[in-house]
Amino acid sequence: MFTWSFSKLEVYPTHSGLTNVITNVQYRLAYTNGSTTPLGAYYYGTVEFPDPDPNNFIEFDDMTESAFITMVETTLGAQLTTIQSDLQAQYAAPKMEMPMPWMPVEEDLVDSLEVEDLGI
Repeated sequence: MFTWSFSKLEVYPTHSGLTNVITNVQYRLAYTNGSTTPLGAYYYGTVEFPDPDPNNFIEFDDMTESAFITMVETTLGAQLTTIQSDLQAQYAAPKMEMPMPWMPVEEDLVDSLEVEDLGI
């Protein structure tokens, strides 16, 4: 299951006779199996939007999450398929953080790294 989240949205207050034109957004695309386990794969990026078509422009206040996701996916184009494939591959072969092997480890940290706690 893919889930989008967005941050740092930038707009031109006025551009080509339009107001509040979205120029770019930072995003995170997550892939999980839909369960409540913390296991997942994540991709972070920025989308730079082309100048909008004035005939198909959605006013900023009328923009819905669904329309925005479509705008991001359309702008990413074929790159989205690559990102999704990479996320699925990362999910299939999960990695986990470990302490440096030469550093002393507190027992509580070792207990917190148990595989079953990661939902694997």
